[in-house]
Amino acid sequence: MKINPDNAYKLINPVFMKVFRRSLSEKTFRQFIKNYFVGGFGVLLNYTMFNTMIYCGLSIKVSNMITYSVLFIVIFILQKNFTYKPGHFSVMQPLLFLVNVIVYGLLDTLMLLYLINKLHITPLISKIVSIACLSPLSFLSQKFIVFRERKNVRT
Repeated sequence: MKINPDNAYKLINPVFMKVFRRSLSEKTFRQFIKNYFVGGFGVLLNYTMFNTMIYCGLSIKVSNMITYSVLFIVIFILQKNFTYKPGHFSVMQPLLFLVNVIVYGLLDTLMLLYLINKLHITPLISKIVSIACLSPLSFLSQKFIVFRERKNVRT
């Protein structure tokens, strides 16, 4: 069964309207879906790069640092050019994206510590809960802060 984005939008929008009392634009819906595809690609790239470097004998710290440095660049480029396409470039975009990544990482860590240490939920389940809670927040901050569209672009 092939999923048609238009049909998915028609199914999701009424639910969105009941919950948030406003309509979800088709453009925002498509960006939301693309955001998750880029995120999924990032997970695969993260896992593959990290494990390849470990297999080649690099330390955990070095492997993780290299992996996150490459991920930051690749994911920024994909989110900017594939997901959001803001039509302009600002030096603030990579800086705001970095802040977004740092805040996401801090919130993720705090949430995981709470879920695992205080609520005694297994790490695998805790990570799923954390991703489910923080991914929409990351999407919103990227859409409305990092890659927001300018109303009056001056040349």
